[in-house]
Amino acid sequence: MQTTNLIHIGVRSLRETKIVAPTTRWLKSGLALLILVFLALAVTGCTAGRLRGDSNGWSPVAAVPLPIDSGSSVNEQGSISPLDNTLTVSNPLVFEIDQVIKIEQEQIRITGIRDNELVVERGINGTRAVSHPGQSVILTLGKQFVIIVTTKQGEIQAMFDDGSEAPEVDDSFSPPGSN
Repeated sequence: MQTTNLIHIGVRSLRETKIVAPTTRWLKSGLALLILVFLALAVTGCTAGRLRGDSNGWSPVAAVPLPIDSGSSVNEQGSISPLDNTLTVSNPLVFEIDQVIKIEQEQIRITGIRDNELVVERGINGTRAVSHPGQSVILTLGKQFVIIVTTKQGEIQAMFDDGSEAPEVDDSFSPPGSN
């Protein structure tokens, strides 16, 4: 019953959200991924007997990075080719070397910064280098996470972690038959 409520809440909030920017699409994708992780754990019968928990009684299952709008965008005249290894951006001050950014579905690592250009390694973490519009929004990854854990009692919990303090449980549910 709780699983159904969690899914219903997620679907309702997606319908009520108005699409105001490409960032909203990434947030929807993240929420959909989170729901799929919860469902996969529920279907596999996440039970206390199968956990490798530590003394705190929980086992981390996944840490999903949340894409965040960087406040900068690509500033190219035409489209970006999959072979381009530099990107002209509107605000280079918001980026760091070795930071992972995301344009549409492609993940990109910044290897250098020169004036308004980012020197980049394209198509990392299993993504492919593809063409993008010349004014694409740039999202950053890796500063905020949703951490999925399972407890020895069979409960599945989602925690938000921005690195500023210990993560707190945002949502949890027990798969059928875990009690």
